[in-house]
Amino acid sequence: MSDQVIVAIISTVGTLIAALLGKKSGSDIKTVVYVLIPIILGSTVIIYLTQNESYQENNKWFKWEMDLIKNTNECIKNNKSFEEVDRCKKYQLGLSIKNIPYIDQKYINHDLTRNFKAGDIILTNTKDILYNDFGIIEQCYLGTGITVPKSTTSGTGGLLEYWTPNLNENQEAVWTWKFSPAFAQSGTKVREAISENKPTNESDNNKQFKFEDCIDETSEKYKNCNFKEKIDDERTPILFRCSQFKATDYKGTVGRPEAKRVFFARLRDVYDITLEKACQRTGRYPALHTDTYFVWIYIPSQEEEAVLATWENLIKNYNKWEQIGP
Repeated sequence: MSDQVIVAIISTVGTLIAALLGKKSGSDIKTVVYVLIPIILGSTVIIYLTQNESYQENNKWFKWEMDLIKNTNECIKNNKSFEEVDRCKKYQLGLSIKNIPYIDQKYINHDLTRNFKAGDIILTNTKDILYNDFGIIEQCYLGTGITVPKSTTSGTGGLLEYWTPNLNENQEAVWTWKFSPAFAQSGTKVREAISENKPTNESDNNKQFKFEDCIDETSEKYKNCNFKEKIDDERTPILFRCSQFKATDYKGTVGRPEAKRVFFARLRDVYDITLEKACQRTGRYPALHTDTYFVWIYIPSQEEEAVLATWENLIKNYNKWEQIGP
């Protein structure tokens, strides 16, 4: 029996005793008993049912988390190589996601509550998977589709952030720029940085259309990307990504080679601010001041190529993105 139920019973019984002691006639005592006994029983039953419902709700989530921990720990015990353990843990996480408990629909925003509750448990117990495959760092991820700026002086808060596939820079509609720290911190705006400097991943024949064709409305190839229209597109907006690391570590992908999804922000949200502020506001992880700034622009062609980086979308798409079988 919960503490709340015990307190309710004691306080109600105390009230009854006090009332009895204050009465002289037997009829008055009977009246008090007849009135207060139903109140005692009714209050106790209501409190007990409320507490029991809460217990059942918490218990199913506790069991779900314990099963996730047990099953992922079994992966470590039963597999020898890192690759086997990693694959097993991803598979077990996928099974757990399929069995996330449901929140009673009488609660406001029950789906949102469910996604955030599950996300918190998943992040607590499978940090390695979420970082390696989706770039999630606990202190830098909200799960709301909003970036966490890396500087309190970088602007007015976070921006919308999206997950895209981990693209290779040789793919169409992906462009790469490399800037020195001195240039990136010179006050140059994003608009100027990408329009006045040729992408480093363009050669004469590796792209069907060049970035300059995208921003030049007089070009015959402008229609291939419709830059002016796409930058304000709500469904498939032009995207911006910034990172900073040693140029020698670059592997030709917009994220770490092993990542399944990477973060991008909308270009329109940073187009007219400085490159340094854009990188800070979109969540660029602090690096050495000598490291190269990498900037990527990506123009998705379908909605599923860029989805908001929320717990809801991760839970909904995890098994499709991972494609891990038993």
